[in-house]
Amino acid sequence: MSALPQSSTCFVCGVDNPRGLRQQFHIEQGCVTTVFRPEPSLCGYPGVVHGGIIAALLDETMGWAAAVAKRHFFITADLSVRYRRVLPDGLSFRVVGRYLGDKVGLWLTSGEIVGEDGMVYVTGSGRYAPAPEEAHRRFLEQTGLDW
Repeated sequence: MSALPQSSTCFVCGVDNPRGLRQQFHIEQGCVTTVFRPEPSLCGYPGVVHGGIIAALLDETMGWAAAVAKRHFFITADLSVRYRRVLPDGLSFRVVGRYLGDKVGLWLTSGEIVGEDGMVYVTGSGRYAPAPEEAHRRFLEQTGLDW
């Protein structure tokens, strides 16, 4: 398992974003993974993590899976999230993103959020486009990646 770099400002992985999730992503068996332990401040209703937070987390994880496979930063073209169960705060969840392949210039992905109990709480799919070269260059500079 190897760690991926974190950016400074990203809402999901930014280490210097005081309002962000500060997630650390890893490459593990061809997938991108992270462990998420939501706090009460991320809830929409008491004890229930806000769906937008869940979508952002899944989007970033699947996007990283595409970026690692293609060695190029991404922009989200399309995102689909299926909330199968309420995601409670205070527990740990494993988030997994997989690169599936290319279709008409887009990179296809799937993802899921799995609880400590092995239950699948959320599934998703995404289509990602290569970021414009200037944005890709800035991302490489910020993260130190040598793609």
